[in-house]
Amino acid sequence: MIYYMTISASFEKTRKRKMRKNRKDQFEIMILMAEPDNPFAPKNLFHSKVRYVPSRIYESVPIRDVIEDERTWNGNETTIFRQTIFSIDSSEQADEIIEMFRQEYQSKAS
Repeated sequence: MIYYMTISASFEKTRKRKMRKNRKDQFEIMILMAEPDNPFAPKNLFHSKVRYVPSRIYESVPIRDVIEDERTWNGNETTIFRQTIFSIDSSEQADEIIEMFRQEYQSKAS
């Protein structure tokens, strides 16, 4: 099995950083599992849209790739889409990361 995590974000290029911080659901987190012979049909193990991602959860997970795309709308509004893909070693590590995310966001909701 192949396990990986993606953290995605999109924001207006012209928007000031302070304003971006105040937006809800700024990041989308997904942890996925795929068969080696069929990597384009992954199974979703965890999915959440959140305002922040604590670095202590992902800082020890190696980055596989970063994808960035810019799109211009109506001639003057530019949106940047960024996705960071992390390599997860095993189902145990995937389970640990999922549990850390659940604990983090559950404790903030309480």
